Amino acid sequence: MGFLVSQGANELLQAQIDMWNVEYGGFYTSGVGLSFSQLNVKVDDSPWNWARPDALNMYFNTFGRLGLIDREIVSMQCIRIMNRSDAT
Repeated sequence: MGFLVSQGANELLQAQIDMWNVEYGGFYTSGVGLSFSQLNVKVDDSPWNWARPDALNMYFNTFGRLGLIDREIVSMQCIRIMNRSDAT
């Protein structure tokens, strides 16, 4: 049964591709391509890079949303921020 389902899905996809080719021509189909490049990926994995967002999240969670402040959670967050922060 899996093969028949797969074959049906392939036929449906081929029909859709054929419809696009008839409607827009081969130029449009060949012109569409991937624009992603691994060379353009920026990874922010430095601890100091995440200290500022953590500080803002802690501030807004502590003074903005929480009705009751849990000192243990806040102190753990402070220690994590202190360990990952720099002079700036």
